[in-house]
Amino acid sequence: MGRLNKNLDLGIVRKANAKDVAQITKIANSVKIDFKNLDKEIINRGFLVYVLNEEYYKERLNDYFLVYEENNKINGFLMCYSRIFLKSLITSGALNHKDAEIDFLSNRRTGEKFVFGDQIGVGKDFRGKSVGKKIMNKLFDEMNKNSTKDIYVTILLKPVEHKISLSFCESLGFKHISNVINKDGLIWGVYHLKLE
Repeated sequence: MGRLNKNLDLGIVRKANAKDVAQITKIANSVKIDFKNLDKEIINRGFLVYVLNEEYYKERLNDYFLVYEENNKINGFLMCYSRIFLKSLITSGALNHKDAEIDFLSNRRTGEKFVFGDQIGVGKDFRGKSVGKKIMNKLFDEMNKNSTKDIYVTILLKPVEHKISLSFCESLGFKHISNVINKDGLIWGVYHLKLE
């Protein structure tokens, strides 16, 4: 990875907290895709399919929910879960919109420690400046501290292929291992990375 933009040297990556949720929600809504009215600008820069309200983002705060902050403003986020935290979200019914993806992850080998990468979003003025990679590197550091080597992500393949996410994950070393179809008919690719 090349040198980060000088402006990014001012920012930090840290764990998200409840005070960050309004800004996280704003970023998420700015990249939400509408399948009925496809916006090529959003498709070409990255997007989210499912956006949560502030309360649901608060429920998901955990050690693997990270933000990129600069000058007291959140400019990017990465929402991930450990296997244990994911199980608690499933048990509470908080993740029913990702049925096939969750079934796939729930059926992983008993005892396997992993992280599930659910959402990543970067504010408009910070896209294309390696914010996503900076956040991912912090995630990898946190995973290593917790002796967790496996991470899974899902990327939308149909009805719209999420090319930006595919390219991003492949640049980090993720490999495609399966496809799943949710009840809403969306087809997702499941990607895996084992940290060294």
